[in-house]
Amino acid sequence: MLRASAPVVGAILVLALNASGAAVASSSGSVDFGAISHKGLKSLGPAPTGWKLVLELGLVYDQQGVANVVKAASNPASSSYGKYISLSTLQSKYGASSKVRNGVVGAFKPYNVKATVDVTHTSVSATISIGSAQKLFGTKWDLYATGTQNQDVALPVNTPKLGSGLNGNVNVISGLGLYVEEKSGSSSFARPSRAAADPVAGGTPTRTGTPDFGCATTTYPGAVSSTAGLFPNQILSAYGIAALQSEGLLGQGQRIAILGEAPTPVADVNAFRSCFGFQGTSLTLHGDTSATPILESSLDAMTIAMVAPKLSRLDLYAKPLGENDPQGALELLADPLQATTNGTPLPNVISISYGICEASVKSYTASRSLFNRQLAATSAPGNHGCRRGR
Repeated sequence: MLRASAPVVGAILVLALNASGAAVASSSGSVDFGAISHKGLKSLGPAPTGWKLVLELGLVYDQQGVANVVKAASNPASSSYGKYISLSTLQSKYGASSKVRNGVVGAFKPYNVKATVDVTHTSVSATISIGSAQKLFGTKWDLYATGTQNQDVALPVNTPKLGSGLNGNVNVISGLGLYVEEKSGSSSFARPSRAAADPVAGGTPTRTGTPDFGCATTTYPGAVSSTAGLFPNQILSAYGIAALQSEGLLGQGQRIAILGEAPTPVADVNAFRSCFGFQGTSLTLHGDTSATPILESSLDAMTIAMVAPKLSRLDLYAKPLGENDPQGALELLADPLQATTNGTPLPNVISISYGICEASVKSYTASRSLFNRQLAATSAPGNHGCRRGR
């Protein structure tokens, strides 16, 4: 049961990032190079060859196989429901072959660039100078004016060509464009920067939509003047939650348990709710409530209070965890289930921001068995979202 957590995330992320279907041989014409068009941009001449490009290359692998497994594991009618693949299986059974991986890594070796294959064997990362990239991809890089004051972008002049090692082995290459800022009052450039996004729905390049400051204008003026972060209404709009809330969906009847390494001050959560208008179900703390509060638990509690303010229950279970304490993590996972023996209702959702490598919990068979039995005993009755003892 415990093994499903990290592998589910890995499989779904891979599927989401590479949902184009079955793996096929790639050529320059079928590779996604990202936004590298310089049509309509004014060329400022050759880009400095010493500038570095941070590349991510998507490998050709069994994308359709991963899609099929994830789909089956998410379908209650499937015999494979709940049987998500582990990272090791994703790597060995569905990831790119050694021939593909070695070919891509080898393509960078002539330029003394170390390319690194990710743990799932679905992508490769490499940092290469523009000078070397021009040789590798068979095209020059020029600097172009973006139209934004003091900002330019280095882009390949022509569509990159894929030579030996890359051709047929990759289907996505990102990082070919490099945004830079001109130093004020000179013709030189500052270190590369991220591309500025266009304002959206009345927002700014760093804030989507028009923020509703709530009480922050008078109570937390520093947050209003800051260029970092998002206000609650911006998050609710960006993720489509505001539309659901407008239909009256505020979490009614649902119970959520947050698991954390330490608690959050309930007063802070209440202040957040009061400031932005999310009055609702109060937060109840369990476990080691005397530990020093941490930001992680505060963010979790405030986000849930924002998204689903009218929950039936909102609980936070706290337990200090060491760097290598799978036993403690297993106990923390079991806490909201064990609490049902004292009359606390079983949560519909358990939220945890921590993960455990499968290999590190193999020796804790007793705790795993206990947790599995608790989960099977408490999840099956009346929970239509759980099948076959999950």
